[in-house]
Amino acid sequence: DEPGWSELHAAQGLREFLNTDDVKGWASDVTASKVNGPTGAGVSYYMAGDYTMAHTDFSEKHNRKRRLAYIIHMTKNYNFDYGGDLIFMNPVYHLHPEFNSMTIFSVESDSWHFVSPVASTCPKDQKRLTFSGWFTSQDLSDINRRFTSDDNAQRMRDFCLLVDGETSNIVEFVPY
Repeated sequence: DEPGWSELHAAQGLREFLNTDDVKGWASDVTASKVNGPTGAGVSYYMAGDYTMAHTDFSEKHNRKRRLAYIIHMTKNYNFDYGGDLIFMNPVYHLHPEFNSMTIFSVESDSWHFVSPVASTCPKDQKRLTFSGWFTSQDLSDINRRFTSDDNAQRMRDFCLLVDGETSNIVEFVPY
């Protein structure tokens, strides 16, 4: 059940695609953030019991150059009852791992988030698979900007985008 070489080879191709000037230009346009550095990437494979602790992708180690985080949700027919949701903590918001969608959010020192546990009842064929990483910037002038709206729904729209992979449309956030 572990991803094999063909999946890893495809992941390398996806990383190369996300590192193109066209994609970085698109990310810059839709987020109003300067993206002009290399794109980082990795594959996450969550099975029953897996989760992440609350964290922020902001990193002094990487010279604060991570500008935008992205997550491409790749599990077809995933049952949302099995968990594995992406939970943002400031503002509080949660997203189901919807197949063929891309979540993009600003990397800031207070952009805390986590993946909720995948239920122990989740069958092996329902693993949560994502391709994720960071768009980076060589220009630190707009890194770690803060959105100050008191309206959490507006803060979420400013902070995070959800893109439908089939239509390439940006999906409007509706608070839970």
